[in-house]
Amino acid sequence: MWLYISLIILCGVVAVQYTLTTNSYDNSGRVRFVKGIPDFDKGSVVTINFCSDQIIVNDNYIIPLERVKRATSFKVRQVTLEGKDIKDKKDLRRRLFKLWGAKKNLNFLSVEFINNQGHECNGLFVSDSYPYIKEFADTVNKKIGFPVKGQIIT
Repeated sequence: MWLYISLIILCGVVAVQYTLTTNSYDNSGRVRFVKGIPDFDKGSVVTINFCSDQIIVNDNYIIPLERVKRATSFKVRQVTLEGKDIKDKKDLRRRLFKLWGAKKNLNFLSVEFINNQGHECNGLFVSDSYPYIKEFADTVNKKIGFPVKGQIIT
């Protein structure tokens, strides 16, 4: 009996520790690169880190906070239909009913900044963890003085 209780407690501690480390903005965030930064392939997995005065992508692309205009997190709902041809009304109803389960949220992080050549760029990333990218964007915006949604400016 005590063995089961201690196992349950141990699993709970590990789960809480995992949640805290994966949702914290100061840990490495693994995201997929979409567009906006040279030298990265579309769809490649990159890490994005936030330090006190810069954003680091894959340990080799550094964006100083002085050049960051803002960071935004947002969701886009993706709906996919299987197959191409709809045969009849029954088939259409079946596919539409399945759509309720086929929806998937894509979580995006957008970082608007000025690159080394003085051009405006927009680095776009997609992630499985919306809380991570939301906290990341909010923290960057607070650091650069950009108003966070719901923040009262005095």
